[in-house]
Amino acid sequence: MIGAAAGGALGGFTGYQGAQNEITERWLSAIQEYEDSLSSFVCVTGERFLYYYNGHADINQSLTDMETGKRYVKAFYNICLHNPKIYLRTQFGMLKAVLKFPKTGYVQYARIELSQNYPNYQFIGWTNGKKTLMEYPLVSAWDSIAWRKNLTKNTLKGLKTFENFLSKICLYPVLLSSIAIFAVVIFLVDGFGWIGRIKKGEKTMPPIFAFAAMALLGQCAAIAAVMPVGVFVYFHASYYSLVILEIIFVGYRWKKR
Repeated sequence: MIGAAAGGALGGFTGYQGAQNEITERWLSAIQEYEDSLSSFVCVTGERFLYYYNGHADINQSLTDMETGKRYVKAFYNICLHNPKIYLRTQFGMLKAVLKFPKTGYVQYARIELSQNYPNYQFIGWTNGKKTLMEYPLVSAWDSIAWRKNLTKNTLKGLKTFENFLSKICLYPVLLSSIAIFAVVIFLVDGFGWIGRIKKGEKTMPPIFAFAAMALLGQCAAIAAVMPVGVFVYFHASYYSLVILEIIFVGYRWKKR
């Protein structure tokens, strides 16, 4: 009985060790596969993780601790305070880029060369998913149709030509600037109109449109002041809200007439 118990215990322990070793090997393999998959990425997030895993610390807020982030922000604003002209010209240049002016003007930046060149990123999940999808006959047949490829190519080329045309006639700068200017008009018209009615002793509703326009314009100004890079995505919420506000304002004034 003692021998049987000892044998069973030894067998169980050996089995446990084998399972543990297998789990450890799978875990290490999964980590290696993940880190290898970071060898190339098509977007900024992948590059950040890639540099991080290869010993290049990234100051991005998602990959740094609180103390390092505080030191970075403090250093950044010290640079801004001691170089106000460069800072203002940089922010103004990025704002022009946001408004899609053809010549974005002055933007100060520094280029950092890495100590080694990293291979392109290959996202394993995407690669395997595409491979599985192409195993379906209809999908692979559709993907190989020549006229479909030509249609896609010509459509993209046409869209590019149209975008270049819109850029040449400065449609985007005019449109985006007009949205902001009209918000200023709403602020002045509704605000001063309310002041005039108050002076006349008339009962009137608060200048809701003026307050809303002021808040959204203030939000745009705050974003422009600390904007890290000149892209319109930072202004999406503000601009969409401005458009909605302006439509409501025009409808209200039209109905009031």
